[in-house]
Amino acid sequence: MKVTIFYYPDDITLLHSLYPILTSRYAGEFEYVRDPEKVVRHHGRTIVLFRLYKRFGTLDPVVFLRRLRQCYDRVVYFDDTADPREIQTEIIGLVDLYYKKQILANRALYGREAYGKRLFTQYYHERYGTEDDSKSVAPPIADAELVKLRLSWNLGIGSYPKERIRRAVCTRLERLGLVRLMRCFYAHPLTYTTGEKEIRKVSARFVASFSRRTVAIHRELFGAAADQRPDLFLRGRIPLAQYNRELRGAVATLSPFGWGEICFRDFEAIINRSVLLKPAMDHIETWPDVYRAHETYIPLSWDASDLIAAAEAVMGDEQKRERVAMAAREAYNDALRGTEVRVRTFLSAALA
Repeated sequence: MKVTIFYYPDDITLLHSLYPILTSRYAGEFEYVRDPEKVVRHHGRTIVLFRLYKRFGTLDPVVFLRRLRQCYDRVVYFDDTADPREIQTEIIGLVDLYYKKQILANRALYGREAYGKRLFTQYYHERYGTEDDSKSVAPPIADAELVKLRLSWNLGIGSYPKERIRRAVCTRLERLGLVRLMRCFYAHPLTYTTGEKEIRKVSARFVASFSRRTVAIHRELFGAAADQRPDLFLRGRIPLAQYNRELRGAVATLSPFGWGEICFRDFEAIINRSVLLKPAMDHIETWPDVYRAHETYIPLSWDASDLIAAAEAVMGDEQKRERVAMAAREAYNDALRGTEVRVRTFLSAALA
């Protein structure tokens, strides 16, 4: 019996969340549906929901999930929101399993409130007194709900490097109802090869244009630190094709947090064997796990106070650069080779 997948057709879903399923031998075990009316008329054993929160403007999640419970034996939620602390409280109480692409290593932190629904926004709120125009707080999650939490796969599993043509083709195929054919147009990071490392600077191509102050301040701190050393960092926005070429040649990449800790840039750096400099990630459990301090990436303080020293150290130690870059690529490749097993485990849990 097939598992029904109800999905929201954005880039993250089409090019990342569904990627391991569609590229696996189990792709035919799933039925792919985007129409909410169709999915509530259908009856089956299991339904998996991808990015349901994106439909909150048109669907009442509680009403919708209660309707689904009448149609399916099991309801599974795949939460690929940006941050490990953010749990969709409207959803977790109404599903059997709740998957996240990253989970807090210290589960006890789910029992505490978090300003801005993130640990790092809580950090900036406490340290700098930063506040958002519209206050949001992640409420405590009861232990009875946390037992449903499972680890899925993160943004590292997907179509890399990013190319606008591939994105456009996959989007068009999805609109035509040809979801399974997208796999024919994916880029596959396991087969990607990079170029020579000729750019002796750190690629730091990011902006801080976020609507929430507690999120924006993080990148503002790292951007301000990088701007002090134009001889060391490459700054400013550039076109995607130029960015891809730059990463092929850059010896290191700075990847601060965005809406969440894990970013596309992390894996764009890794496939190019560009040493990843990133704010410390030891509070997160995720897969692929490419966040092993000083082994697969260079951890930084969340206040950016050690950024310059860390970048200088990386530039001055070629052996360490090569060791860290190769270890990250090997860890990533090992995970990519294990996606089939991951999907099989996911399918087994969904059908349990």
